[in-house]
Amino acid sequence: MMRGNGTRIGAVLGLLGTMGIALLILVEFAAVGCAPIATGPTSLNLFRKDEVGEDYLLSFGFMDYRRQPHNVTFRVAKADHEAAVQQFGADLEELRRRSNVRACEALEARAAGFHTGRHVRFECEPIEGGVRTTWWGTPDEVVAEFGEGIEEALADAFVATVPEVGLVLEDDTLGVDHTTVVAWNEPYLADATRALAETATGYDAQDALGLYLAFVQEIPYEIPPIEWDGRTIIGLWVPAEVVVNNHGDCDSKADLFCVLYKAVPRSKMIVIEVPGHALVGVRTPPQPGQRTVTVGNDEYVLCEVAGPAKLAPGQTSPIEGHFAYTVIE
Repeated sequence: MMRGNGTRIGAVLGLLGTMGIALLILVEFAAVGCAPIATGPTSLNLFRKDEVGEDYLLSFGFMDYRRQPHNVTFRVAKADHEAAVQQFGADLEELRRRSNVRACEALEARAAGFHTGRHVRFECEPIEGGVRTTWWGTPDEVVAEFGEGIEEALADAFVATVPEVGLVLEDDTLGVDHTTVVAWNEPYLADATRALAETATGYDAQDALGLYLAFVQEIPYEIPPIEWDGRTIIGLWVPAEVVVNNHGDCDSKADLFCVLYKAVPRSKMIVIEVPGHALVGVRTPPQPGQRTVTVGNDEYVLCEVAGPAKLAPGQTSPIEGHFAYTVIE
């Protein structure tokens, strides 16, 4: 999946073609900019963070689309926040080193059964920029034949290593594996999920959707860096970071929304990425005037999570074109 802030990988990955990790499908709509809009009069924008023992105690004041004010308080363990932050992204050089080790393991396994009896010894050593292979007592033509698969082994190893840090590789570009990021952060934000679910008690499906959306929208809009704390995070703060430090952009908030809304029974969502922007689609029967997309037999109401504008479910700019989305359920 192409992202506007993607990180290019070396030419050795050019043969990856269309290999992908997350479930990516095409959907039609039009690009909009991921830029904040002025906060309207229906927001509270209240936030407080206290440290209580081993936890962060977080309180958010916000207003839903029934113009009802809410105060939601929950805990996030400091260790869980740190684990969430450290799980996602990586030093690219370290990621390549890990990938090269994996490539050597694959090549050694291949060599063990490659023209059995025609070589005496084979070794593979991870080095900067790839691997070094050494044969003893093996005809040159056998070494040459084996060497034809080394670049492919390096590429396959990188594809297999990238998901370990919550990323996805598509057309030589690193992007976010939203499915993995959401799944990783669910247990860390269990108390947040409980608190939002209790707040929505008594609301019908549409009002509850608006409540979850309003909560996320009122978190201040801030664009994450590409590099953070020595690691490549390609412009995404994980959901635990978004709530603990009360900041995030469109895709960071999209993943947070999905973590929280997954607690709703039979929920199904899509994280939609268009050039420079991300939003969420929620499978639910639409109300008149709400913008939706239909995928298969499912209709999704489009939700602008970026904020700080309070745009109710289904209030999005008209969009068209083919872009990728990731299913979250």
